Amino acid sequence: MAYYPPCHLREQEIGQPYVELLKGIPGTTLEVISGAFYCCGLAGVMGFKRDFHNTSAQLGRPLMEKIQTVNPERIVTDCLSCRVQFNQFLPCYVLHLIELLKESYVAYENQKKALSAQGYGSNGGV
Repeated sequence: MAYYPPCHLREQEIGQPYVELLKGIPGTTLEVISGAFYCCGLAGVMGFKRDFHNTSAQLGRPLMEKIQTVNPERIVTDCLSCRVQFNQFLPCYVLHLIELLKESYVAYENQKKALSAQGYGSNGGV
């Protein structure tokens, strides 16, 4: 799984608060894609305008190429605009951090139910 902290989050210089949270999800490996020259290229409203589509694609090309070298099954990003751009240019499944946390929570609850149905209690014993 690749995590892309969007430009606006990086520019606020508050760090990457979600990296440790994502690393704590069991069964996941995480590649953080970050750097001053990695931008999705959407550039706010400009990426939605037909006149700027090619410029937007060119600006985002280095990031798209980096993600392709990582070859993740999934991309997680906090920015819904970046998500639009990733969905347009990459074959990966793209989701928001909250969606991933929900999936993880549901999987955990399902695992608990399955163990309970097999006779295991909350302490893991029979």
